[in-house]
Amino acid sequence: MIQYRINSKMQALMENNSIRVDVKEKMSASLKRLLEEDIVIVDSCYYFKREFMRYDDRFTNKTGNECFGNRLVIEFENRNREKGLMFYLKQGIAFSNSVARKLENLNENFTLMLMIFDKTSIVFRFHKTRVGEEWLIPDIEQYAEPFFVIDILNLS
Repeated sequence: MIQYRINSKMQALMENNSIRVDVKEKMSASLKRLLEEDIVIVDSCYYFKREFMRYDDRFTNKTGNECFGNRLVIEFENRNREKGLMFYLKQGIAFSNSVARKLENLNENFTLMLMIFDKTSIVFRFHKTRVGEEWLIPDIEQYAEPFFVIDILNLS
């Protein structure tokens, strides 16, 4: 089961620009290629196969390792700035939903995060949900940035 949590800053952006949580947006070639990658499991951690090359076990828990390894930044280069923040936000939400559907098949609980950073980039991360390990502040309203979270709950 997929559940959404959206803070008021992201909610306002989405409402003001008629963006829905199930937005259908054509994704860039690089995002499509990443979606085609397998998810690998290393030391009980889940990673995009290509992103695992950045694996770093300096974090004290598996959630931190996954969030570092599965960090994807969509930056607005000067040549792409005219497309605007909303174009990239739609791509980020569509990508997040596609990743969520892929992870849902793994029969585990996951958390996916999408945030707008300094109006210059969109940051995506995901991790397996583990008892006693948190990456996000539970109350996402406390973040200054617009936040979009997808929780995948395996009910079996």
